[in-house]
Amino acid sequence: MQQNRFLKSIDPVSILKALSEILTLKKKNSFQFSFTTKMINLIDPSYPIYDSKVSKAIIGSSNSPSGDFEKKLKVYSARHEVIRETYAYIIDSKSFGSIFSDFDKSFLGNELSELKKLDFIFWCYGKLVHKLESKAEFKFF
Repeated sequence: MQQNRFLKSIDPVSILKALSEILTLKKKNSFQFSFTTKMINLIDPSYPIYDSKVSKAIIGSSNSPSGDFEKKLKVYSARHEVIRETYAYIIDSKSFGSIFSDFDKSFLGNELSELKKLDFIFWCYGKLVHKLESKAEFKFF
C-alpha cells in the first residue's frame, strides 16, 4: 500500500498478482479482489469498493468465479466496472438526493462523500438480500 500511496493511478492487477503470491493456510494462491479495492479506496476515495454484498445488490450475483487468475480477473473487473458506472450514474443524475439527505439525517456530521454513502447503502442492501435468501433456503428443507 505504501508503494502506491503517491501514484496518480493505481494498477489493481499488479497488487492482485503480488497478493496472489502469498499462500493461504491451505497452501494455495489467493485472489484478493475485494481486499485490493478496499486498499485502493483508502488511497483514492473515488475508487469504488468491490464487495460480495455490493455485487449482490447491484449485479444480482455474489458468487466467486472459478478458473485461473485471468478468468477471475475478467469476471471481477467486469463486475467492478458495473458498480463504478452505477455509482457514477447515481451521482451525476442526482437521483439519490433524498436518500443522501435521509442518510445525513440518520448519521449526523458523517462528512462522507456520495460514493462512500453508496458503498454503505448498497453493502447494507446486499447484506439484507443475502440474509433473506438464506432464510428462504431453509424453508425448503
